[in-house]
Formats: sequence, C-alpha cells, structure tokens
Amino acid sequence: MKRLLKSNNKGLTLMEVLVTLVITSIVVVGIMTFVVNNVNYTNRAQDEIYIQDQVRTAMRFITKEAMVKKNHMVFANPNFHSFYVNSSTGVGMLGILYSSSSKTLSYRVDGIGSASTVFAEDIVSFVVNEDPSNSKLIEFTITGEKNDAEFELTSQIYLRN
Repeated sequence: MKRLLKSNNKGLTLMEVLVTLVITSIVVVGIMTFVVNNVNYTNRAQDEIYIQDQVRTAMRFITKEAMVKKNHMVFANPNFHSFYVNSSTGVGMLGILYSSSSKTLSYRVDGIGSASTVFAEDIVSFVVNEDPSNSKLIEFTITGEKNDAEFELTSQIYLRN
C-alpha cells in the first residue's frame, strides 16, 4: 500500500505540458475574442451616440433660431442658410454655414465678415429646402457620420413670424 502512494514521478511529461498549453491557448483565444468583440461593439455604440448628439444638437439650435426670426432667405448655395432678424442696431443676420471640407456646421452673427462659431462636427450633409408653395415652410436635413455610424435627421419648420 505504501508503495502505491509513493510515486517516482519527478516532473511532467512532454505530452502533459503540450496538452496543458493547447487547452490554455484555446481558453485564452476564446476570452480574447470575446473582449475584442465587446470593445468593437462599445466603440461603435459610442460613435452612434456621439453622431446622434451632434445632429440633434445642430437641429435643435437651427430650429430654435429659425423660430424667433422675422424673415429668412435660402441662398442658391446649399452650404449656406441665413435668417434675418430685426435688432436694436438695425437688421442683423444669423448665417448657418456648412463646410464640407471640415465637416462642420457653424453660425455667424451680423454678416459675412464676422467670425463663425462651430456648433456641430462630423456633419457630412446639410440640406435646406424651401417649400415653393409656402415660403414659411422650410425643411432641414442634417446627416452626420463618424467611422461606420451614420445618422440623418429631417425637420420641417413653419415660421410663424
């Protein structure tokens, strides 16, 4: 009986080491695949949230500004839209500018010569359409894109003033 409990093994055989390495490798590959997939999914979800926020913020800003303006004018160039407003100093202008090279939406106050302020990034399309039968109805379409995430929002605004 004492002879059965006493073992003459002084280490592991080569086959035992190889089997252990193969099993460990399979487990590690499975875990790493799971981690990489989750990181990719998280990055895509963050891109989608970011681009939706940019487009919605831009649409909210444009809608708010359009609703308080007295007059508007849609230029032939689809990259520029301006709203005219009466101010205490006379007629002021708020211009919404889209830059396809930098993929930004910005605004300018009081004319072309003033500095513009960026309020939305990663915008790939900004389209303004005026209803030909009703000049007070304007449709804005903003499309944003970051990596593989894309989001488009269209809003019709009826100017009451």
